[in-house]
Amino acid sequence: MVSSVAGITTQRIRCVVEWFDRGLGYGFVKLADRDISAMLHKNALGPVSPYDIWEGDILVCELVEAEKGLSVEKVISIEPGNYQRGEGVIVKLSTEKGFGFVEIDGLPIDAYLPLNKFAEDHSRPLREGQRVKVAYVQNKGREGYVIKELSPAK
Repeated sequence: MVSSVAGITTQRIRCVVEWFDRGLGYGFVKLADRDISAMLHKNALGPVSPYDIWEGDILVCELVEAEKGLSVEKVISIEPGNYQRGEGVIVKLSTEKGFGFVEIDGLPIDAYLPLNKFAEDHSRPLREGQRVKVAYVQNKGREGYVIKELSPAK
């Protein structure tokens, strides 16, 4: 089927995540080769966790024309976006609230650490004062940075 809005088929399309709000359960992606956006709802993620989706990630997905425009029907695969890498120290952990902060060497402000993303990644619990290696992205929705990958520093 061809979309009359974008002139695309519902075959696999490469898109870039513009933003995704985990609390609301939706966000938007932009077609990689066009200046056209499509809505991404958490139901289209299938087995992919909403905590694995970040701004700048590349999604291969199937799109459909919905009532209000293009929408992602199904995410086929996800490729990490362009992350910056560095080292830092965990300066705050709030396990009951599910987040923390890492002071990354050379950055003027601490980076947000979503703990639910990393809880199952580590056999040993994270702790304040722990030195870590990180991959991070600038958080376009708010001032600051978000940790995407984390591992203990050697």
